[in-house]
Amino acid sequence: MILVRICGGLGNQLFIYSYGLWISNKLKLELYLDLDSGFKEDHVYNRSNDLKYFNIIINQKRNILTHSNLFSKIIRYVLRNFFNNKIFLKTFCITENNYEKLSLDKLKKVNFLYIDGYFNNHDYSLEIKYQLQKILKFNNHNLSYIKNKNIHLFSTNQELVAVHYRSYNDIPNNKKQKNQTVGLEYYQNSISFIKNKIKNPVFIIFTDDIQFARKYFVGNEYLFVNNTIYEIPSQIFDFNFMLLCKHFIIANSTFSWWPAFINTDNNNIIIRPNDNYYFQNKKFYLKSWIQI
Repeated sequence: MILVRICGGLGNQLFIYSYGLWISNKLKLELYLDLDSGFKEDHVYNRSNDLKYFNIIINQKRNILTHSNLFSKIIRYVLRNFFNNKIFLKTFCITENNYEKLSLDKLKKVNFLYIDGYFNNHDYSLEIKYQLQKILKFNNHNLSYIKNKNIHLFSTNQELVAVHYRSYNDIPNNKKQKNQTVGLEYYQNSISFIKNKIKNPVFIIFTDDIQFARKYFVGNEYLFVNNTIYEIPSQIFDFNFMLLCKHFIIANSTFSWWPAFINTDNNNIIIRPNDNYYFQNKKFYLKSWIQI
């Protein structure tokens, strides 16, 4: 069996799950999710399981590894640090430090595989992209709900552009990374690029700092949607709405990465920040995405 520890925000949860799904397909082992320990130990952001809003078959596992007590933390530490080089007792642990160097043939000898990391690498998601596009669709009720509430946007020939501005104000200063927030020049240049390519674009602004964004994105071509008045959580609403857009200007964030990635329009434009901004993995962005 495979046990995947789910944690982080929605974007990271999807990266973790997709890596677990990819390796489950390869090894023909049943996939189970730890939906407890990663969230119980999230004392900074108090995030919770967002995978339940997708068409994901969730096999939740509860055992000694999924608790948040001291003994469980010690067991996870032992797995991450002593079962990540050699298979022992037909058990192995995949982490950020070893997942890109693994031999799948070697892992076929494993009975229990524990996965703990973020795995922000597009290689694995690309291999199962079609499968993910089916799994990560929201139910028709949610999509119809959003369309009906914004019918004026979907009854015209305007092309919707999702613009994700993340301020990272939710991250404590001692945890922020250098160059983590993308500068406003990036958005200015990206919007100009879109305007030169598309007639009648409407820019839908998704942000965690709407007061600042309203001061910068001024004009009838920009639309701000109040995601706090709907029936579903704000992050799920934003994700749903992004999926209804054709083009994307994403932040250096896993959140907007996913709607851009699973979008099924082959004639769309996806713009991403250049590599001067912080992100961990060189294989985070797709090569086909436009760098500005």
